Amino acid sequence: MEENHTSAEWASVWKGQLLKIFHSRFRSIRELNTYLESCNKSVIFLSDGLDDLQNYERNGMRSHLTAIQALIQNVIKELDYLNHRHMGLMVFLRS
Repeated sequence: MEENHTSAEWASVWKGQLLKIFHSRFRSIRELNTYLESCNKSVIFLSDGLDDLQNYERNGMRSHLTAIQALIQNVIKELDYLNHRHMGLMVFLRS
């Protein structure tokens, strides 16, 4: 995976990975949410194994920091904007 993405590009990569879980049946987070709502189901995405953000900054790995920030800021914010949200995201970061 190319590492020099912008935050918006990383958010798109993350959303693509989440949707891939459903074998690319859905084209967007909103479409997946609509489907879950119609089935009266919910899903929680869990991301574990990410290191402390400070380690990336300290080691000059800015692109990795941008990737993680896109997940915990942009993607979560997009989920927050959904009406009648039927999905959530839990991210574990090590310190």
